[in-house]
Amino acid sequence: MAINRVCQKVTDSQQKYVMGLLIDFSNAFNSMEWRILAKILEVIGAPAYLRNILKSYSESRQGSVFGPLLWNIYIDDLLEMLDRDNDVYDKVAYADDVIILVEGNSRFMLERASTDVMNKVFGGGGRTDNLA
Repeated sequence: MAINRVCQKVTDSQQKYVMGLLIDFSNAFNSMEWRILAKILEVIGAPAYLRNILKSYSESRQGSVFGPLLWNIYIDDLLEMLDRDNDVYDKVAYADDVIILVEGNSRFMLERASTDVMNKVFGGGGRTDNLA
């Protein structure tokens, strides 16, 4: 369970401070940038016919069982980007909620690391960053 994983990570931390950055991507599926999802699908090698089907799907915005799967593909780019810099923080994601745990031995380190994380989350840096 996600909350147990977060509690365990806080308990196991060797740092003096641990801060949780809780992000709720409200209305996640409907607020996805479809052009970015299309680029992610292209980067991961999804066939053109599938990308075209999903483009048509995105234009009609019909709710279906594909919504959660497409959100997972979309958010995976962010999670992989955060994994590349996992020396200062960790993350737990569940549906459209993400908790990023930032660690540091001083409040200054914690503030700097949390600012860096938020800049990455809301400023890009994923594998599609150069494609946007």
